[in-house]
Amino acid sequence: MMTYREYINAILSMRENTKKKDVYMERHHIIPKCMGGDNSPENLVWLFPREHFIAHKLLYLENKGITALSYAYWNMSHCIKKGRYKLTELEYEQARKEHSKNMSGKNNPNYGVRMTEEERKKSSVLHKKIAKKLSEEHIRKLKIKNSHPFTPVHKKKISESRLKSSKKIINLTTGNIYGSIIEASRSLGINRCCISDCLFKRQKTAGGYKWGFYKESE
Repeated sequence: MMTYREYINAILSMRENTKKKDVYMERHHIIPKCMGGDNSPENLVWLFPREHFIAHKLLYLENKGITALSYAYWNMSHCIKKGRYKLTELEYEQARKEHSKNMSGKNNPNYGVRMTEEERKKSSVLHKKIAKKLSEEHIRKLKIKNSHPFTPVHKKKISESRLKSSKKIINLTTGNIYGSIIEASRSLGINRCCISDCLFKRQKTAGGYKWGFYKESE
């Protein structure tokens, strides 16, 4: 496997380090700030979304003891943003397992940390302020939503989608039957979006299994 430094050098040798017009690219710190890097032009490189993900994955794999790199790798794996690289099912599962391992027990940076009474009070006040703000924002959004009611066609599509999501599904590989997509997701630890994509024929497998809607006659 190519090292992180080899990977970056290969990209720099293939093209100029400039942002291409009308193409989504992301700026990357060659030496991360947590490792002493800065914002100088020499330490910045323009990468395509998939290249950016691979760069952070290699950085993490080579420096697993650095918490900031672990967070960066996980953020690149699940952050939903227009233009971002959409991971394959296997890539997402690998990232999820690594993040879970890094956040469990003594590996969690907050493990054993206890807040003082003063910190608890400050936290409580802050949460109340945030809750109030969110509540007001929620009311505003509801007013906007209600002022533009769904069309009958839209309502029908939502109803059909919810009905399908609550239907029994079958793992075609093992033969196991689950009461819903959520039940299968929780039981096997597979992202429910991946199972859903498989059921609606947007991808072939989820978690290494083939899936289908269960029919009582089967």
